[in-house]
This record gives sequence, C-alpha cells and structure tokens, in this order.
Amino acid sequence: MKIKYYFRLLSALILLAGCECVPGIDTPKIVEPQNYSKINIINALTDSDKISFLSNDAIIFDTLGYSNSTADYKKILSGTSGFQVLTLPDSTIVFNSSFYLENEKSYSMIVFGKKTKTRIILLDDMLPAKDTSKFYIRFANCTQTFSEVKFQLNNAAFEQQVSYKFYTNNFALSPVTSSVKILDTSNNVLAEIPVYNFLANRLYTIVFRNIKTSGGQKNDCFISVNKL
Repeated sequence: MKIKYYFRLLSALILLAGCECVPGIDTPKIVEPQNYSKINIINALTDSDKISFLSNDAIIFDTLGYSNSTADYKKILSGTSGFQVLTLPDSTIVFNSSFYLENEKSYSMIVFGKKTKTRIILLDDMLPAKDTSKFYIRFANCTQTFSEVKFQLNNAAFEQQVSYKFYTNNFALSPVTSSVKILDTSNNVLAEIPVYNFLANRLYTIVFRNIKTSGGQKNDCFISVNKL
C-alpha cells in the first residue's frame, strides 16, 4: 500500500513540475515582437500641429507635436508593414503606405508635406563604425518651395547641398557650438538657428520645411536629436 501511495505522490509532483501556469484573463502581459525593428518619428507636416502615427492600424506614437521627434525608439515587427498618419484633432488619415524594415535596425521617419499630400522620408539610423567622441549630423530638405538648398554649419565651415525630398548621409564631426543656416542657390538666408551646442554621441537631423501662418507660409528649420 505504501508503494502505491508513494507512486501516486511522485506522479503528482511530476505533473506539477511540468505545468506552465497560465495568467488569468485580467493579468497584464507585455508582448514584444521577437523579430523587430526600432522607429523614431519626426513631425515636419506643414499644416497640422499634431499627428498620431500607426503601424498596421495600431497606434505607435500619439499626439506628436510639430518639430518634435519621439523621445525613444519603439519596437515594431520587422519586415513589410503598413503605416498610417492621422492629423489631430480631426483624426483624418493623410498617409497610408508600406515600408520594409530590416530586423534589429533603427530608423527615423520624417512626416512632411501638407495634409493633402503627406510624404515620409525613411532614414537609416544605424552607424556601422560609431565614434562616441564625435556627433553625427544629416540634413533633409522637406520644402517644395525650393528645389535645392544649402545647409551650413559655422558660417560655411561645413556645407551640404540637398534637393527637395532628399537627405544627406550621416557625417561625423567634432563637438562644436555653431550656427545653422539654410540658403538658396543665390546664397540668400532662408532660415537660421543662431547658436546650437552639438554634443558628442548624438545623431542630429536638421530639417528644413515650410510652416503655415496667418499670412500664408514661412520657411522654418529645426533640429531633431537621437542619443546614440
């Protein structure tokens, strides 16, 4: 009899050890994709102060203000995904398209243009040979008013020419306090940031675009910062 009792007890213990406890329906559970990419959003839309950004109809970033990039990257499924942009507060879908994102890579997306014709520039944020003593910088021309502009740091000590809807590579520079200027092809200043402190181990994206005003439109530029 004792042998049967011990056998039953041992069988019960084996069953308990092999049991995976399933959380109840009210138990919060965080599920992250195993194959993922990371994205950061930069809002440069001309005529909408705030946007929401969705991937496959799920909100990834909500109420993102103009000239703001998201504070942190967010993980989404890698591969081909659908992306939507909603303007707020009217919740109008102004962009709906797909992009392919590589596994375990980081990206920034610049949302620009107008509500009637919203576009996205997809930027690769991966730096193959990162030097933490440097800062990295790139420029994007998001205004159709000027087919080509020049971006200058430190009064033309560093200069890049960029066409509309295009962006530059990532350049590694030594930390500096500098002015930022955007000029047309005749060297007229279109927009300017008089003083900016560029710190090491950062990725800076300088965006040139138009903004809507009561009198029409005006030129504007801003800097988005990603800490590496």
